[in-house]
Amino acid sequence: MRNNLIYTFIFLCGSINAQINTFRPSVIIKNNGSQIECIAKYPASSYSDFINYKINENGKILKMKSDEIKTIRYILKDDKSIEKELLPYINLLDKNKDKPDCFAPMWMEVLVRGSVTLYATEEISKASRGQTTSKTFHFYCKREHEEHASRIAYISQRGNFNVYKMEADKYFADSPDISQKIKDEIEGYLAKDIVNIVKEYNAEKSCQ
Repeated sequence: MRNNLIYTFIFLCGSINAQINTFRPSVIIKNNGSQIECIAKYPASSYSDFINYKINENGKILKMKSDEIKTIRYILKDDKSIEKELLPYINLLDKNKDKPDCFAPMWMEVLVRGSVTLYATEEISKASRGQTTSKTFHFYCKREHEEHASRIAYISQRGNFNVYKMEADKYFADSPDISQKIKDEIEGYLAKDIVNIVKEYNAEKSCQ
């Protein structure tokens, strides 16, 4: 079951490190609201300053500054798509700081949209010979009015073991029931359940 969860997150994250040099049908939505239909590459790294794109297959390669972009939607097969946004973030997993540091903007993938939007990034650690030693999926939440995303959970696959951690009860404090279940580590409200937790929270807020 746990390994299946990891595979699910690998799919949701769009195999961030795979086929990174491939141009794919995309829609770039700029901060000013304008849209460009094009073919574009995934960000070359989590902190890429530019996105490479072309108006069509035969067009020349163009560059757009990342800070001009609100959202990039990459169109995949079977009418699926992946959305990425560049966001600064704080780390709520660091309990030792009363006021967490705000980190530089990073490209994140949208998993769930709503009152709270859930984002994810993928981190791969490699040994000296280039072999993968661990894959970690970091999860962030952001409300529309918030200036930054908040890292609230991660799931790390290390060999045959999966490590989970979440610090989200305070972030969801305006939903006392959900917050308490997270704090009490009730089954169904652990780090591995973050997608369903955010969906439940958004459903609750949509009814208010």
